[in-house]
Amino acid sequence: MKFHGLVDLYRKSHEYRSLTFNSKRTYDLIIDKRLNTLRDTNIEQITRQDLIMLRDLYCSTASVANLMVSVSSILFKFAEDRGYIQTSPAYRIRKFKTQPIPQWPEYAIKFVLENFRSLCVLATMVALYTGQRQCDILKMKWSDYDGENISVRQQKTGKQMVIPCHSSLKAYLDAAKMKAIGKYIIAKQDGGRMTPQLFRSYWYRESKAHDFPYKFHGLRKTAAARLAEAGCTPHEIASITGHSTLFMVQKYSEGARQKVLADKALAKLEAVTT
Repeated sequence: MKFHGLVDLYRKSHEYRSLTFNSKRTYDLIIDKRLNTLRDTNIEQITRQDLIMLRDLYCSTASVANLMVSVSSILFKFAEDRGYIQTSPAYRIRKFKTQPIPQWPEYAIKFVLENFRSLCVLATMVALYTGQRQCDILKMKWSDYDGENISVRQQKTGKQMVIPCHSSLKAYLDAAKMKAIGKYIIAKQDGGRMTPQLFRSYWYRESKAHDFPYKFHGLRKTAAARLAEAGCTPHEIASITGHSTLFMVQKYSEGARQKVLADKALAKLEAVTT
């Protein structure tokens, strides 16, 4: 069987059909652009060394190289499970280390709110106070906001979330709603839906114009960290952000909790030593 034949079978499978739209898009991009050199190769002839060499071609962009490893592993495990090959050549290929996306410091939030265009400011406020991913923020409609809470079904997890609005977010939403001409909260100038690609373009232009170094996704970490600093438990944080595992909540917020505990410890020390 040729590699493209394996891809065709996988795309017809339940595993592929069960993926979210964004996951399918990512997998397809990796398959069609990065793994295309394997297209006409018999899968039995593809070796671990072949895949490692492909990974190394993209070592300058670690996230792309790692995605290629992940997609390769999924495809060849699919082939192995169905008896097309004996052993997956992608088994336990090491991924490159990547730098985690940093959360935003307070001065960065203030800078965006004071200097970026209104569309980016509103998106920042929604992300900061709901802790949702960019894809979920962009599909929020005004009908999802009842004046006190905002509802969203997470694209990645399928969870239906009802998130109480912080007073600061409520003020922004109420002001924006009075000027809104479409059904989406984060919308194009004509009120139409803002696609992820178009939003990324807006955000990139604003960031470049202001030499702003922080990624939009870092706001999700910032939201979790702020909740942790306020004394929220991991379960309480997850009730806002919708994280599927408490491990990720703890990972996002452990630095914040450490700072809160350190401040409390120092206060106690000050009380007995002064």
